[in-house]
Amino acid sequence: MSQLDINYQIEIMKLLKAIHSKENKTVLIVSHNLNLAANYAERLIFLKEGKVLASGTPELLMQKETLKELFAIELDIMQNPHTRRPNIIYP
Repeated sequence: MSQLDINYQIEIMKLLKAIHSKENKTVLIVSHNLNLAANYAERLIFLKEGKVLASGTPELLMQKETLKELFAIELDIMQNPHTRRPNIIYP
């Protein structure tokens, strides 16, 4: 999805969320866009060097300590005012 314009990324995420809700289907997405994933996913899985580093809700995983362990950089987190989900603020 990274090659898509933002509006289409959001449209696809909304469509996948609707499929999950209405048809009770499991949806698996691989993405490096943590903010987009956190805004739409019920669960996240963070991989580091091919192994699971952490798994859980966006609220549980999108913490400064976890992200520092994952990316080796200090990042700030704030609540997205539209989704009320945690989002990364880049330095």
